[in-house]
Amino acid sequence: MKHRLFRLLPLLAITLAACGPAARDSSPDQGQAGTAGEPRTLRLVARVEPDTMTGEGSITKTITPLRMFTAGLTAMDSRETPYPVLAERLPQLNTDTWKVFPDGRMETIYRIRSGLTWHDGRPLTVDDFIFALRVFNAETGWGRPPAGSGDARRSGQFMDEIVALDSQSLAIRWKRAYPGAGALPFPPLPQHLLETAIEQSTPDAYYNLDHWTSTYVGAGPFRMVRWEQGAFMEGTAFEGYALGRPKIDRIILTFSERPPVTVARLLSDDVDMALSDAIQFEQLGVLKEQWAPRTQGRFMLSPIQMRHVQIQLRPAYSDPPALLDVRARRALMHAIDRTALAEAMVDDRGMAADTMVPRLVAYYPAVDAAIAKYPYDIRRTEQLMAEAGFTRGSDGFFVSPNAGRFSPELWGVADGQDAQETTVVADFLKRAGIDARLWLYPVSNRVGDASDEFKATFPALNTNGDSLTSSALGIEKFTSPYVASQETRWRGTNKMGWSTPEGDRLMDGFLGTLDSKEADRLMVQMLTLLSNELPVVPLYATFSVDAHVGSLHGPEAGSPTSTRYYNLHEWEFR
Repeated sequence: MKHRLFRLLPLLAITLAACGPAARDSSPDQGQAGTAGEPRTLRLVARVEPDTMTGEGSITKTITPLRMFTAGLTAMDSRETPYPVLAERLPQLNTDTWKVFPDGRMETIYRIRSGLTWHDGRPLTVDDFIFALRVFNAETGWGRPPAGSGDARRSGQFMDEIVALDSQSLAIRWKRAYPGAGALPFPPLPQHLLETAIEQSTPDAYYNLDHWTSTYVGAGPFRMVRWEQGAFMEGTAFEGYALGRPKIDRIILTFSERPPVTVARLLSDDVDMALSDAIQFEQLGVLKEQWAPRTQGRFMLSPIQMRHVQIQLRPAYSDPPALLDVRARRALMHAIDRTALAEAMVDDRGMAADTMVPRLVAYYPAVDAAIAKYPYDIRRTEQLMAEAGFTRGSDGFFVSPNAGRFSPELWGVADGQDAQETTVVADFLKRAGIDARLWLYPVSNRVGDASDEFKATFPALNTNGDSLTSSALGIEKFTSPYVASQETRWRGTNKMGWSTPEGDRLMDGFLGTLDSKEADRLMVQMLTLLSNELPVVPLYATFSVDAHVGSLHGPEAGSPTSTRYYNLHEWEFR
């Protein structure tokens, strides 16, 4: 069954090329690749290094290494069409391979390809999938899914069990209807390497094993040979990859948190491709003028995020407490000229957002008719703030006799477009009478063991982006299971702490129905709820920019992020 996101057509799929010589190859331990006939090395740069290969963290941090080193039963191509990877074929609804029972439970049957192995040469079997679900299952007390995409991780919570039918076939029994069951990216785990650790370790010790970093063993197109944390990851082509040996022999993934530094590396022929937010829209002009003509460089612009301002809605952390009043949140929405912001950030006023899904989804007209609208209107901001007990003081900023000045902190990343966006938002708020105190923090604050708590305990406002990477387009985060808290060690994408029983019901129904019209109806209701309650302020839709030398063939623009590197094994230099 195809993913519901098929109906999200690519917003932009642009390839620009110019004539000129191709860039030379280099690597951390080799200045440049050899002459004709010698193995070619693909040198990549991504913005943020992952902490581990568990799949924990944002798509920006994990997508490239996961595509390099891991594989699941299925994957999605750049057109959001599912295809088998470790599986021989996809289950088909209403056949013996995909059954729906009267009580709402389901069963899907996958047959894995013969002769599969792990990177260490050991056989990859049905038992490895059973073991992966065992690790994920919350009843074990471990409560984390195996490495994989957002949908692979989400699917685990709906599985009841995986059983072996024979040496190559597995049956997945589902607790409930799940539309992604027929195109399941669920990845296995190497039981022969991890079972002893599961039996003898604590969860923290297990996820701190070297297996998840320097000695990682997966089943993806490239085999991990070296990971110098803080520097680079190196892989070599895996001869036993399910879809065939990669055409590129060696791959080096480095990291650069600052887009201007990545631009300098491209200009100096130090890398062949920048991806995963390593460069941003504002760098395109320089690269088109100085880099593309010389390298035949190409650019791919792909829908990636819905930018927004998160609002802290946990009473224990919300400062000022007036943010808990929906009238104050609505005042914030009216105070920001989102059309002007979209024009400044992505040169397209049409990308301004009234809601948390992009305009190109098929059901958007129904969303547009149903949601509450908050056009840029400073007078309406003043009215709403007055209703919440605030009036303008002599300095023009809102103040209350009881609560004092309405002066929320506005956080954002101190880098590139993120910093520009947050600064512009702060300026709009100040002009509307809201004394937004701007704090731009280093990217490093979002990385490491303490980053989850940092991102969940901001006091007031925080600019962020939701990746368009699943059928729910990130909307599932506005539900109880995704709330980050001390109990979850601050893991979870719901960093605002907001959820309602009605929202949980709507999203549960959306994720569980196999009827696309019913799914659209439930999503419209969920977005209407969000527009009324405003746990976030939608800003605008944006896209990622990937750039690669003209001699590299194979990369495709597409939507969402999780599919753009699906054919990594087919990339080649010509």
